[in-house]
Amino acid sequence: MSKQRKFVAIAAIVGVIAMFLPWASVSAMGYSNSVNGLHGVGYLAFLAFGGAIAVSMIGKQDENLDKRMWIVALGCGAIAFLITLYALLDLPSGGGGFVSVNIGVGLYLALAAGAGVVACAWIFKKADDTLQSGFDALKSEMGTNTPPPASPSKVDELAKLADLKAQGKITDAEYEDMKSKL
Repeated sequence: MSKQRKFVAIAAIVGVIAMFLPWASVSAMGYSNSVNGLHGVGYLAFLAFGGAIAVSMIGKQDENLDKRMWIVALGCGAIAFLITLYALLDLPSGGGGFVSVNIGVGLYLALAAGAGVVACAWIFKKADDTLQSGFDALKSEMGTNTPPPASPSKVDELAKLADLKAQGKITDAEYEDMKSKL
């Protein structure tokens, strides 16, 4: 397994584990409760970490990620990092002495794992990988999927048959036979 794939996978696995650890704990008058990362926007971070793991496992394991998968890995890591940063900044503070909110180890670990996915994908990239070339590879991949041509409608087919009959290329009997098949 290439260094890039290995370290992206390790960082993303750490991120998945961090989702199950406490992200915050709230204490009020002797009662306390903790919440893990699998709540609210935390699900998106979990999916982003899972996407980074999947990307690192697809393709030839002894080679670095190709341009498309490299951009996807960077995107997954960035999404996970930004979501955990948002969760960190969104935590309430203070409480006037009656309520205290403490940040859990899971949130810090998830934040570090998101940054780790991005850093490992970037540090161990191929020499010719740039953000522009990665986006161009994604665009070219998306441009190859063209929809199938629309099938002609029955009205169009009847008009073609009438033209063929008017030009004398088919007989009245052939015209009626083809018309009944439509």
